Amino acid sequence: MSYFALNKPDGQSDLIEVQRLTSNTSTAYTPDYQHGAVSVEPSLYSRPDPSHEPSLYSRVDPFLSLGVATKRSVSDPLDVVSLGIAWACAAAASSIISVPTIAYRLGYNNQLIVIGLLLSSQLICFKRIAPTVFARIEERIGRSCLQSFDAIVRNSAMIDGAGIVWRVVIILLTILPIGLSAAYKRYAGGFATRSLDPTNCYYGLSGPGALSTLGSHSGQSLMVNATIPFMAATYNLTNFLEDHELPRAYGFNTLLLGNTSTAVLDAPWSDTVNQLQSILEVDEKFTLSAQVYATVTRYNDLLDYHRDPNDTFWQEFPFDQGGWYFTNPLQLTDTFRSDFGGPPEPNGGNQSWVMMGVIPSWSDYANPLPMNSPSFTDFNNSALLFYNTREVCQGTWTITRTSIDLSAGSCDGTQLDSQHQQIISNNTMELTSWYMPLTTEYLCPYTADSTIESPWMLPTMNTFTATMIWSRLVGIRNTSGWLFSDQTYYRLNGDVLQHTVPVMQTPASLFVIVGMLPLLATLLFVIGLLCWRSPIGKGFGLVAILAGVEASGLEKLKGAEYSGKLREAVPLRLSVQSVDGTGAVVVGKGGGRSSKVAYHIE
Repeated sequence: MSYFALNKPDGQSDLIEVQRLTSNTSTAYTPDYQHGAVSVEPSLYSRPDPSHEPSLYSRVDPFLSLGVATKRSVSDPLDVVSLGIAWACAAAASSIISVPTIAYRLGYNNQLIVIGLLLSSQLICFKRIAPTVFARIEERIGRSCLQSFDAIVRNSAMIDGAGIVWRVVIILLTILPIGLSAAYKRYAGGFATRSLDPTNCYYGLSGPGALSTLGSHSGQSLMVNATIPFMAATYNLTNFLEDHELPRAYGFNTLLLGNTSTAVLDAPWSDTVNQLQSILEVDEKFTLSAQVYATVTRYNDLLDYHRDPNDTFWQEFPFDQGGWYFTNPLQLTDTFRSDFGGPPEPNGGNQSWVMMGVIPSWSDYANPLPMNSPSFTDFNNSALLFYNTREVCQGTWTITRTSIDLSAGSCDGTQLDSQHQQIISNNTMELTSWYMPLTTEYLCPYTADSTIESPWMLPTMNTFTATMIWSRLVGIRNTSGWLFSDQTYYRLNGDVLQHTVPVMQTPASLFVIVGMLPLLATLLFVIGLLCWRSPIGKGFGLVAILAGVEASGLEKLKGAEYSGKLREAVPLRLSVQSVDGTGAVVVGKGGGRSSKVAYHIE
């Protein structure tokens, strides 16, 4: 048995008994140690034959070595975990994109935040796997280079002397995450919708949201607001109505049913609209579908069979005896004016039908149109008859933070009962007093020779008449003696309220983006499995190279201590060497139970 003493800083000493492994040398190896000298007699490790060219490792006393030896394995457990996390992030990102419920709850902005976090997590997992696999590829393929290993470990394409292939790979893998983080943000424009409870939604004779008080006296401004979208859409009078899909919605509540009919729908109550708008964020919207009452105007061609002014049909309505009332006409152009008439309002205010026409001008504007005047004959020849009724129609409104628009609608022609018709047939509206100026404005475009036969003239008159009656009803709904409260504010069953938020679109290319890094990580993981016998492990780096490098090769690196630069590429060869029981390297035998990795700088 042999004994040696370990001197401690406090002056005490311990005797350590070791089994003599070798006694063929009398040379003691005394390394410098911060706690004092260690005397070993004889040495556990004898100096091997110089021809074996031992590495620095073979000269280090095993009691002083800080290196941790590990077994070589097919795969690193953390790599498997990282790969699983990468795919879990891809699955989570796909769910955030494609599952409507999740997309709705997050919204577009939160989708961007969460997917960005998941892509960053994928990148961390990818970087866990990639460097080791790249180093194994460098060691296995071609002539390995010290600078290439340095570029791989430091993930830098700017290392002098590194291989051009690795420079390109590192640059591409640096650009790839940046490109992915920019690319997934381009998929805006999707929408996610959720149905909500509409029990607090009410409807009636109301203006559009915050403009509900507009025209609260005469109703004229509400009519202009309701008809401007229609007039703007039909400004090109050369377009034929057949080119438009019908029914077609315009503005807040105007629905063109066809060439001869227009409906103006009652709308969501202003308080309902204001409440819904108050909870909307930017680019969000509500879609509200409901059955509502509507004022419907339909053209009737009855007058086409009674154009003769002497026809007994006209005798039933003695103009100059007050049977009809015609407003004081307004001039349209130098030669045309507009006129409309109906039953006398003092006797019940029946507006269930209205006649309108564009006739040559006459000089006596201060008095109603006499039945025996030439202008009456002109009116007789051009007048159009429109019937006004109250019906149940279906409407769909789109509500944003700043607007409400009728997006779709339909009417089946079923009229409400006679009680609901009285709001039109037994209600004094004084239309001829309030709306003649607007009549002039709306019919003026149709006085020119080129437009008087326009196919849009009849739809325009339909729309004008319907919006005129609706706006007047809204204007006078709060007057004393109003008898139609059941049509002013109500709620019918069957309405549907949906909340729509902006989310990401879901094209296939977006799923490729969120799955790109896991796919690359999987590919590298498989390559790493194929190269598992490589002497490069997960700890490959500066420490591993210094632990196994040959001392003789370090002379070539002199001068690069500070700059880290070499004048040319320096080959670095790796080998696995076995160590015998004396600590000597057995050349040509590697991969045994006790072996080490040697780095040869050539």
